[in-house]
Amino acid sequence: MMALFILYPQVNAHAFIYGVDSAFHMNRFYDTAMQIKTGQYSYFQSFFGFQQSGRVVNAMYGPLFAYFNGILLLVAKTWYRYQLISSFLVLFISGSLMYCLAIRNNVKNYIGIILAVLYMLSDSVMAWIVGQQFTGWGAAFLPLAILMGTQMVRERKIQVVKLALAMTVLLQIHVMTSLMAALALVPFFIAALYLTTRRLQLFKQLGLAIGLTILLTANVWGGMLELSASNNLLPVAPGIDVSVTAPRIAGQSQAVLSSTASTGVGSGLNTLGISSSFLWIVIAITICLLVNFKRIPKLLWLITAVGVTFLWIASDYFPWHQLAHLVPSIDYIQFPSRFLVVGVVLLLLSFGMCLSQLNHFGLMSLLGGSCVLITLFLFGQTANQEIQNGVAAYRSPQVALPDRNLTIAAVKPAKLRAMFNDQDLSRVINAFNKPTPDYLPFFVKINPDQYWVYHPYHLYKSQILTNLEPKQQQKTMLPVTKRVVNNGLNITWTNPLNHKWWIGVPVIKYANTIVEMNGKPVKVDTSTIGKMFIDSKPGINHARVYYQPTWKFKLALLMMVFAWIGLGCYLFLKRIIIYLKKFKISQN
Repeated sequence: MMALFILYPQVNAHAFIYGVDSAFHMNRFYDTAMQIKTGQYSYFQSFFGFQQSGRVVNAMYGPLFAYFNGILLLVAKTWYRYQLISSFLVLFISGSLMYCLAIRNNVKNYIGIILAVLYMLSDSVMAWIVGQQFTGWGAAFLPLAILMGTQMVRERKIQVVKLALAMTVLLQIHVMTSLMAALALVPFFIAALYLTTRRLQLFKQLGLAIGLTILLTANVWGGMLELSASNNLLPVAPGIDVSVTAPRIAGQSQAVLSSTASTGVGSGLNTLGISSSFLWIVIAITICLLVNFKRIPKLLWLITAVGVTFLWIASDYFPWHQLAHLVPSIDYIQFPSRFLVVGVVLLLLSFGMCLSQLNHFGLMSLLGGSCVLITLFLFGQTANQEIQNGVAAYRSPQVALPDRNLTIAAVKPAKLRAMFNDQDLSRVINAFNKPTPDYLPFFVKINPDQYWVYHPYHLYKSQILTNLEPKQQQKTMLPVTKRVVNNGLNITWTNPLNHKWWIGVPVIKYANTIVEMNGKPVKVDTSTIGKMFIDSKPGINHARVYYQPTWKFKLALLMMVFAWIGLGCYLFLKRIIIYLKKFKISQN
């Protein structure tokens, strides 16, 4: 019910909130949806989405979960319904798992419900609802990994299958969130190692959990390794200054958000960071810990300490600037505020555990209750305002939230809005274009400080979106016809000259991309970002493009399939054995 209440302003306005990352993820899911619908599968290159450019995205970014969203899109049939369904799922899953985390850590039932609502309203979860940032999906499942950490300390052991499944889910959804979850689990493992007398067994359990996770996610790291080993892949756009994009404890500079958004790397949210509303929780936890110093369990101290640490990492009080000088590649984190989600989960849990220990009629209970009411109001007000901003943008002539790099088709706003309710999903994809260049095969390997020198956004826009030659920047564009057949892309174009000519085709070539003409592989030249140039005969030319994965990736894929089958058989047999034991006991 709470998820529907949060989404009510959007439902009431019948609005689609087109955020800063909408173009990127909508193209991802449109591609997988069309693969499923047509049966023309391409795990690596996108032959339906991203202007049918053949660029790699899903293989590097939550591949299996992209197919899940493709199925969801086909079920929803329109982009508006898809957004409502996916937003509801993010809110429902985040609230349910936060509640589960709270209850499993002895938080009282009604307090667990409050924590679930607060987490649903947090900036990290709302990132998907108001900006289509995939960190929202990662945040929804993060409490599951944190639960494995607290159970690790309570039981002095690792539940191998559960931990492996929790990390697998995160890896298949959002790699960055999984890395933060792994980092957050380190203190809990150290604490469990200190408390247990069976340290060797704990290390064995950790090794088994890591090994099982690797097998279950072999498609993720297998695809990444294959592409990275044979191409100079463009990384995500680095933060302009990683120390500047970290939020301050009491808020975040809006100027910074505006500047980063204008370069294509901003979050699109005004509330990302540590908002002043969250300070009420920090204050309440601090008072509770000080007053009940002797009665506070060690696990609560640990949860609070790790939460505060991540709060510090997510702020500009952390020495990001110095760290970026020592390790330049850390700039690809983009926003230190990403780490905030771990702090939010842990400090909400700490807050709930503190409230559960208070006397119902004491002064501390009154203080805790007041903090809950104020925080709920502030969180709700912020979340509602963000949705209202998205609705206002939808009703504006631009139809989308402000984004300097977004190109919108020159049609009437009413027609643009109608597209989101059209069952022809391609209309929105073709009307809204953003030249996000992540994972393109660049001609050289670049460091973070070189990224904006080359300006890949401009290169992608000119060479793929408008199909201009990189040198001549000619205004005359040769029409190119593209059609997906036999799990590849058939391309047709015309050479208007009476002699052979190297013609630029707006399709990306990777190291393992095969280009065939007349059934035979041909060599092609490529631009700085992998756009193909094909030696074309006079008149009509045809080519077929497809990706040929190496045996190493095929082996990794087989490993993943057999791992899932083996795990399923193990869990099934385990359930049967437990049932038989219970049946035998009941008979006796």
